[in-house]
Amino acid sequence: MQDERETGPRNEDHAHGRYAMMLHRLGLSRLLPALAAALLAAAPTAARAQDAAVLFILDVSGSMAQKLGQTTKMAAAKETFGELLEGLPKDMKVGLEVYGHHGDKDCSAIEVLVPPRPLEPQTLRQRVAPLAPSKGATPIAAALEKGAEVLRAEPGARTLVLISDGEETCGGDPVAVARTLRGQGYDVRIHVVGLAVDDKGRRQLAQIAEAGGGRYFDARDVEGLKRSFRQIREQLTSRVIFSDDFDGESLSDAWEVQNPNPDTMLVEDGLLLIVTEPWDGDFGDVVKNLVVLKKDLPKEFEVELKLRHSHDGTGGYSKWTTSPVAGLMLRRDKDSFVLLAISGAQPSRIRAVTFAKEQGGEWKTILRKRLGDDRDEREFTLRLRRAGRKLAAWYLDDKGKWQRLGDIPLLRVKGYRLALFATRDPDVQEVLVKFDRIVIRELSRGR
Repeated sequence: MQDERETGPRNEDHAHGRYAMMLHRLGLSRLLPALAAALLAAAPTAARAQDAAVLFILDVSGSMAQKLGQTTKMAAAKETFGELLEGLPKDMKVGLEVYGHHGDKDCSAIEVLVPPRPLEPQTLRQRVAPLAPSKGATPIAAALEKGAEVLRAEPGARTLVLISDGEETCGGDPVAVARTLRGQGYDVRIHVVGLAVDDKGRRQLAQIAEAGGGRYFDARDVEGLKRSFRQIREQLTSRVIFSDDFDGESLSDAWEVQNPNPDTMLVEDGLLLIVTEPWDGDFGDVVKNLVVLKKDLPKEFEVELKLRHSHDGTGGYSKWTTSPVAGLMLRRDKDSFVLLAISGAQPSRIRAVTFAKEQGGEWKTILRKRLGDDRDEREFTLRLRRAGRKLAAWYLDDKGKWQRLGDIPLLRVKGYRLALFATRDPDVQEVLVKFDRIVIRELSRGR
């Protein structure tokens, strides 16, 4: 994978340039629909920190006794968990669930040690302190089900945080559990920390997070674990201010479409579909079906976008702009914008992710990573964050790990509008871009 960075003035080339058996055995197959319905009825559209509830699910199975640097996985998890607690709001409800903490491969060894209640760091540390890895199993699917039951009555934002060093060993399907909960309207997010896991375990844990609407954090050492917990704290203290799954038959009133063409845009089956059309004038001047959010953005925010992008095999892409380009745009006007998008790479047809800023009609910064030369439709997840006076961008790679593209200065956000776009060079074949989900969070100041 190759990094590219370009700076300099805009020129002509630049311008043209998406388990049933286990549930039944556990007696949970009939619980999910009723549980999800109750949670959906109680789900708020936005949640304050004092309404939020988080349940940490900690793996205490035998493998947690393995070495991690100069300590053990269990000792590292205890220490960093204690540090995480110190940074959470005192009125946030926090609970602790464990599994694998007793018995010999006992798949029923799942216990809620502390139910969610206003944060009591000392109580939580006291319950964690005596935990020691045993010969226990890893019943992740059943542990997630138990966690969902525990969070059932909580009125605000609900989050499960799974900390595990391996995959499911009790025959359950935790990915199906997470997907079913989300699919039936369960307003919960599932974050997952993989602690020094192998490739097979990493794939499953990342899929759990993806299916649960959360993030996967890959912690390969003690520092990685601390970094993962810091990022989780950021997630727990942020507030969702807008989200859209495009589930209706048309765009919601939160959006306005500039330069509309109903023949090349459709909302259907939970997707916003846009067929790429050529821009008019220079790149970014007039973008057809530019979907602009009416809501103002806070000073510090984070946006995540999931989309599906195809790469046509026609023509020779001499510049990244001469390709199908689709993603996010922060736009003030036609000459001043920042974009984070899936595009081509120069000077070939290779697909890439591009993070770029144009100001006053000139490209100031272009950051890019090449993704490969396939032409198939692929799913991508992009993340854009503004903290302080900088924008930072990431994309989710094939292994479920976030890859950072870099930073771009943006002194002020006032006057900029967030937009979704899909466009192309006039000489490039049209492709269909599918926007799946967008979430915007307001960050706590000082992140």
